[in-house]
Amino acid sequence: MIEILRVELRSLEAKRSAEISELKNVGVKVEVANDIRSFERCPEGYLVKVNIRANYPGIGYIIADAHVYLRGADKEFSEWKKTGNLPPSIVETSLNAISSSVLVDMIVVSRMLALPPPIPLPRFSVSKGGEPGSGQNIGVI
Repeated sequence: MIEILRVELRSLEAKRSAEISELKNVGVKVEVANDIRSFERCPEGYLVKVNIRANYPGIGYIIADAHVYLRGADKEFSEWKKTGNLPPSIVETSLNAISSSVLVDMIVVSRMLALPPPIPLPRFSVSKGGEPGSGQNIGVI
């Protein structure tokens, strides 16, 4: 079983090139891309290097580099060495670890720069009637 030891934000770069007044009442498109740069052994187990980019075309960007330290990925590392393809379990584990830590930092930076958050925020609606608890189960991780 793969265990996440820790996630480290190694660098963060951000820029807004448009004036705040230009962003009012404008639909801003956010393009987010994740790039796993490497999967390697380290003294603690394994290291996955990830680059996350939130691009706001014509307006700005946020780029974060992070390291995810794992233990228990021996089988996946062997598979990767044999095939050259990163196992889905490593991709999933790494990106989930990043989304619960580094993406939060990127949201804070986006707010500081008056840019939309790099992920869609949940929308809530309240409806009348119905049985208590008949809605969707919404949990917090």
